[in-house]
Amino acid sequence: MTVWRRELLGALERQRGDRSALFYALATVEGGSNAVPRVRYVVHRNFLGNTDCLLTTTDMRSEKGKQIGVAQRVPVELAWYISAERTQFRIRGQAFLVGAPDATAKDVVAPQTEGFWPESQNWSAERVHMWQSLSPAMQRSFLGPPPGMPMSSTGSEPNLENTTEPRGDNVSPNFAILVIEPSEVDQLDLSSFRRTIYTRESTGVWTQGEVVP
Repeated sequence: MTVWRRELLGALERQRGDRSALFYALATVEGGSNAVPRVRYVVHRNFLGNTDCLLTTTDMRSEKGKQIGVAQRVPVELAWYISAERTQFRIRGQAFLVGAPDATAKDVVAPQTEGFWPESQNWSAERVHMWQSLSPAMQRSFLGPPPGMPMSSTGSEPNLENTTEPRGDNVSPNFAILVIEPSEVDQLDLSSFRRTIYTRESTGVWTQGEVVP
């Protein structure tokens, strides 16, 4: 296990009773000739098995989903401050979405660097597993109106309680896993006033060095 992931998992384990510790700010870029940054909080769902890839979820119809898109990787950065630990993790890397399987194409293209996940990674099964881990209320949100739609366009306030109850592996086509492949991690420990930069080489090996906070 990489040093930074061990540090992060240790902090989350010590603060497992504090759900707010699972939220981080994820920044993307809205494209076009006048590119602008966009940031929002998301909840950390898991790491992908025993890899360094972080997993969260999104609605394909959301602005975040559109900014990342499918069948591509885009640069992202997240800032994760665990206040009780006085520790911040800034993680930079590439993100992509795993949406509904496409019968004419592979789920996901191969990783850009060695060892992010095994060649046998079953993304369809991972998506179903992630869907089943969500609460019924969260599942229903993927079946309602698109995120960001003006309330006036829905005719009335959306009533998600009356939305068809999702069941089993019947995953909403709007649901996607958002995968982050980290390439650099900046860990700042304010309790000891130490800052460490971890960098992932193309071979998959992580290097680290301390810098001035």
